[in-house]
Amino acid sequence: MSSVSWLRPGGGRLAVGNQAFEWMKRCRQCDPGSVESGGILLGRILTGGKDVVIDYVTGPSPSDYRSRSRFTRQVEPTQTIIRRVWEHSQGTCIYLGEWHTHPSELAQPSNFDLHSWAKHVHLSQFSRDFLLFSIISVEELCVWELRSSMAAPAKLLPNEASAY
Repeated sequence: MSSVSWLRPGGGRLAVGNQAFEWMKRCRQCDPGSVESGGILLGRILTGGKDVVIDYVTGPSPSDYRSRSRFTRQVEPTQTIIRRVWEHSQGTCIYLGEWHTHPSELAQPSNFDLHSWAKHVHLSQFSRDFLLFSIISVEELCVWELRSSMAAPAKLLPNEASAY
């Protein structure tokens, strides 16, 4: 059972599993001195290819850069996790995108985020034609979808009312 779900721009839904949702929620920057956190989104594309489930998220590794207003993930430690999860799931659990926190009340991508997301979509190797990007603020969790054919990311609309 999912904690929260969104409608995808091309049809279908995105659901975030309880464990992944609770992990990201715990990482919110509610304290004035807290630093940004982040990681990757791992999950499945359901039969038919339109519905997506985020089953797992990773947290920051010791080598990631973290400050009050910036999170930069190092590639290598995470690539090992992606490979291990993919092999263990026999290829069904894949890399779906990135998540990180913001210290603000509302989740809004910065110019740095938008540039980073476009770079991920154009330079990364991934198994689908889209990536998902999530920002967790003090008050909300929002998700955007970006394809290499899109000029800007599309913000996913909540599918149901759920307590954040």
